[in-house]
Amino acid sequence: MLDLTNTHGDYTWSLTGTVQKSFTDRFEGSLAYSYSQARDVASITSSTAGSNYRYQRDVTGSLADMSLTRAKNEQPHHIVATGTYSLPTRTNISFIYQGSSGSPFDYVYGSGSGSGAGDANADGNSQNDLVYVPKDVRDPNEILFTGYNDATKANSVAAQQAGLDKFINSVPCLAKNRGKLLSRNLCHNPWNNEVDISVAQSLEAFHAQNATLRLDIINFGNLLNPKWGRQQFSDQNATCGSICSATILLSQTANKLGTVTNGVSSTQGVYTFDTTLRPFSAQNASSNYRMQVSLRYSF
Repeated sequence: MLDLTNTHGDYTWSLTGTVQKSFTDRFEGSLAYSYSQARDVASITSSTAGSNYRYQRDVTGSLADMSLTRAKNEQPHHIVATGTYSLPTRTNISFIYQGSSGSPFDYVYGSGSGSGAGDANADGNSQNDLVYVPKDVRDPNEILFTGYNDATKANSVAAQQAGLDKFINSVPCLAKNRGKLLSRNLCHNPWNNEVDISVAQSLEAFHAQNATLRLDIINFGNLLNPKWGRQQFSDQNATCGSICSATILLSQTANKLGTVTNGVSSTQGVYTFDTTLRPFSAQNASSNYRMQVSLRYSF
């Protein structure tokens, strides 16, 4: 059973500046920049209490902690530039450029085999516990990899250690927090750029009626070069996509039992690192150009 209560203190603010100018009778443009900050206790992502309990907030401790942290929807920097050129043939050519900070996300523990696997804070849910970033991936006191106790799997352990070390060094939010538990929404996806082009042709009017034929090319840069306009995001398919904004860094496969103190047994998780994991991927629909043709008839 879940006990729901209200809280307060969440906030969002933004500051926007815009300049706009008509350079000639045929060309006009604008440039806008926005800076914003957003903090909340939990980002509501789902329609049911159970899903929100699991996915609204990745934590390092108790879900009863009401501390404000970065919200999932924060976008610190956003730039929009537009321009329109009108030809004597009643043809308008327009463009819009959008550049923005990547959305926040978390690195969490994934669930593997065994009771309580991937549930570091024992709240009954996996894939919502923020990871500890080891200072030294080869120190068994900091992290144990699957196969650590099997001499025949020494090469696999070494490969996981080397792979995780390289991965940590390639991601700023991990490299800067070695020896620490990550805080919520600390990591960001890369900056994204997109240019859209529109060509609109006004057709000859008759009897006060009008028609416009329009071609829109979304992510025009990707049409020119397959390496342009790529939208890179951290892999969240193993959790629940963009709703969770969480990427599994390590999957727990077992526990190593430790000593018993005052009747409590200390344990250490055993984890697997996927050596094929890459920090970001552009394999998504938004990385591709799209085109659409429309006809507007007004009367």
